[in-house]
Amino acid sequence: MNKRQFLCFVCTLLLGLVCFCLFMQSGPSTSWAIVAMIAFLIVLGIIVYYFLNWSIKAWLE
Repeated sequence: MNKRQFLCFVCTLLLGLVCFCLFMQSGPSTSWAIVAMIAFLIVLGIIVYYFLNWSIKAWLE
Protein backbone atom coordinates (compact mmCIF):
# COMPACT_ATOMS: atom_id res chain seq x y z
CA MET A 1 0.00 0.00 0.00
CA ASN A 2 1.54 3.31 -1.04
CA LYS A 3 1.15 6.67 0.70
CA ARG A 4 -1.56 7.94 -1.65
CA GLN A 5 -3.74 4.87 -1.12
CA PHE A 6 -3.23 5.10 2.65
CA LEU A 7 -4.19 8.81 2.66
CA CYS A 8 -7.33 8.07 0.62
CA PHE A 9 -8.27 5.34 3.08
CA VAL A 10 -7.72 7.58 6.13
CA CYS A 11 -9.62 10.51 4.55
CA THR A 12 -12.53 8.21 3.72
CA LEU A 13 -12.68 6.93 7.28
CA LEU A 14 -12.63 10.50 8.64
CA LEU A 15 -15.35 11.53 6.18
CA GLY A 16 -17.41 8.55 7.29
CA LEU A 17 -16.96 9.49 10.94
CA VAL A 18 -18.13 13.06 10.24
CA CYS A 19 -21.15 11.79 8.28
CA PHE A 20 -21.97 9.37 11.08
CA CYS A 21 -21.77 12.11 13.73
CA LEU A 22 -24.00 14.40 11.66
CA PHE A 23 -26.39 11.50 11.10
CA MET A 24 -26.59 10.81 14.85
CA GLN A 25 -27.04 14.48 15.79
CA SER A 26 -29.69 15.28 13.18
CA GLY A 27 -31.57 12.04 13.72
CA PRO A 28 -32.56 9.38 11.15
CA SER A 29 -35.57 11.40 9.95
CA THR A 30 -33.50 13.86 7.89
CA SER A 31 -33.10 12.61 4.35
CA TRP A 32 -29.81 14.39 3.54
CA ALA A 33 -28.06 12.53 6.37
CA ILE A 34 -29.30 9.23 4.93
CA VAL A 35 -28.08 10.27 1.47
CA ALA A 36 -24.69 11.22 2.94
CA MET A 37 -24.37 7.83 4.65
CA ILE A 38 -25.31 5.97 1.44
CA ALA A 39 -22.80 8.03 -0.57
CA PHE A 40 -20.10 7.29 2.01
CA LEU A 41 -20.85 3.57 1.92
CA ILE A 42 -20.61 3.57 -1.89
CA VAL A 43 -17.26 5.41 -1.80
CA LEU A 44 -15.97 3.10 0.94
CA GLY A 45 -17.09 0.08 -1.09
CA ILE A 46 -15.20 1.33 -4.16
CA ILE A 47 -12.03 1.97 -2.11
CA VAL A 48 -12.23 -1.43 -0.41
CA TYR A 49 -12.78 -3.10 -3.82
CA TYR A 50 -9.75 -1.41 -5.35
CA PHE A 51 -7.64 -2.08 -2.25
CA LEU A 52 -8.55 -5.79 -2.29
CA ASN A 53 -7.89 -5.89 -6.05
CA TRP A 54 -4.46 -4.29 -5.50
CA SER A 55 -3.67 -6.62 -2.57
CA ILE A 56 -4.58 -9.75 -4.54
CA LYS A 57 -2.50 -8.63 -7.56
CA ALA A 58 0.48 -7.82 -5.31
CA TRP A 59 0.10 -11.17 -3.53
CA LEU A 60 -0.10 -13.14 -6.80
CA GLU A 61 3.11 -11.54 -8.13
